[in-house]
Amino acid sequence: NTATYLNAGRTLNLQGAGTTPGFTTLQGGTGIDTINVNTNTQAELIGGDGADVISVNGVTLTGSIQAGLGADVVALVDHGYLKI
Repeated sequence: NTATYLNAGRTLNLQGAGTTPGFTTLQGGTGIDTINVNTNTQAELIGGDGADVISVNGVTLTGSIQAGLGADVVALVDHGYLKI
């Protein structure tokens, strides 16, 4: 299941239990999207178009990151970890 955000830029903060209920893919639109992963999460993150920022903040993301078109930033902060 994919949750796609509208084309205006959005900020998505993943935190707490049940962060992505029913969704395995989270996809930004054409605007500048920011996705902050603040809890251990299993998902595929797709930034979409625009200069997106995807940040894994001291937790484990199990899945994948696709930044998409644009000058994107992917950051592993405070020992954040991407498990593929």
